[in-house]
Amino acid sequence: MNKIATITLDSDTFAEEISAEYSTDEKEKIITETYKKSIERIFDVLNNHGIKITFFIISSHLEYSDCVKITQKILSEGNEIGDHSYSHDRKIINLKESEFLKEIENSKNILHKKLNVTPSGFRSPGAEINESMIKILSSKNYLYDSSSNSSFLYSKLKKIYFASFRKEKYNHYKITNTDLPRKINSIYEFPLTASCFLGLPLFNFFLSPLGKFGTGILNRTIEKKEYLNYVIHLHEFISDNEIKGIHIKKGLMNIFNNTIKEKINFLNEAVKRFKNLSEIKTLKDFYYNLSYIEK
Repeated sequence: MNKIATITLDSDTFAEEISAEYSTDEKEKIITETYKKSIERIFDVLNNHGIKITFFIISSHLEYSDCVKITQKILSEGNEIGDHSYSHDRKIINLKESEFLKEIENSKNILHKKLNVTPSGFRSPGAEINESMIKILSSKNYLYDSSSNSSFLYSKLKKIYFASFRKEKYNHYKITNTDLPRKINSIYEFPLTASCFLGLPLFNFFLSPLGKFGTGILNRTIEKKEYLNYVIHLHEFISDNEIKGIHIKKGLMNIFNNTIKEKINFLNEAVKRFKNLSEIKTLKDFYYNLSYIEK
């Protein structure tokens, strides 16, 4: 068994939907209800298989006590907490260096204050990274980044989405042409995996609505790729009507209509396939056990 797989969870909720605007109270309810319901469902699957993952958390969520308690439990069970920024600004790649530095410092401070955690890794909102950001992450002692996305299809879909919903131009930055881990400047990049079907990103969000066809894409990708970075999101595992009293606006996050049960079943099957064909590690553990990359 020489393949390595990492399963990563991003804490995106409907409150972070690109085209949505909610009041402060609505955001709190959306975020806390998502943590309560989605995390239980996801970790029921992961714990059943004895899998530890990297949870990339939007650190502003830790302003809510319920989110702190739930995240502390995830941490106590041996999972890794990574940094998914403070504000989840999808224009983060366009920030000035001083602005990005402030974003990182705010996030690190709240992670330390609320969880007593110093994050080893970072994933940017929208999976975008450039060399300036890498340089700043290195200066703040991050060991790795996991934002680079080599998927041509993903960047095209985002360009269409930004033009349709935000009436904005979207520019895709690419710092590596591979989805194998490699050193960039003084930290490591663990790219998102492009699947063997049109380069579709290896996201549970994209594959689970495809059912058996999605399973086939997953199987072929696991068989052919040396390193696999499988991404899941909190918003996938809660339905609109479970957040009472708030009209959840339609957008990319709830564009698919497969049921929660179907999503959970797909995740369960995905985890089983990863376990059969690869070794599953947190990104931090993988960093400290790199065998085919010279550190």
